[in-house]
Amino acid sequence: KEFYLPQKSILENNKIIFICVGAITHYKGQHQIVEAFNVLCNHDKVQNIELWLVGSDKGGYAETLRGMISKYDLSDRIKFLGRRQDVAELYKQADIACVCSKSEAFGRITVEAMMAGNLVIGADTAGTKEIVEDGIDGLLFKYGDSESLYEKIVFALKNKEKAKELASHGRQTAIEKFTAEKNAEEIYKLYQEIWKRK
Repeated sequence: KEFYLPQKSILENNKIIFICVGAITHYKGQHQIVEAFNVLCNHDKVQNIELWLVGSDKGGYAETLRGMISKYDLSDRIKFLGRRQDVAELYKQADIACVCSKSEAFGRITVEAMMAGNLVIGADTAGTKEIVEDGIDGLLFKYGDSESLYEKIVFALKNKEKAKELASHGRQTAIEKFTAEKNAEEIYKLYQEIWKRK
């Protein structure tokens, strides 16, 4: 309920906000979105985009990302917001959520982004690919391939109506399948099936 925004529509403002939520670690794969932004901003000259990196940003990997951002001259386009308590409010302002993780388990951040009406562009790994169906309720890119992520972003930017449709369908999927009540119901059913087998 905290994240669900039934009336939200993305890509309505001049500036398009990308958001990537999760601790800044190698396993979350944020370097892929930094690489993709480098191509978008410095080669394609896309002007109206900004990326928010939300999560604990201490440690060597975060410093590596800061070095990349400085090298690519993206400090005015990519913001470190640190660990936040108002993630729902940030999703409300964002348009596209990128989930670049190598091994998300359930993928709570993916579901929260979908419920908030964001278009999710996620890595085709682990829990993310079980939640997001490519081209139906979001987009999937090949993990470890920043060019694949770049291509999915370009598709969304060039096909805004389709991107809105995917985000809307993703929100519907999330509310139908991934509420706490639905999860409890499905786990209960699973326990019943296991008990019957005994």
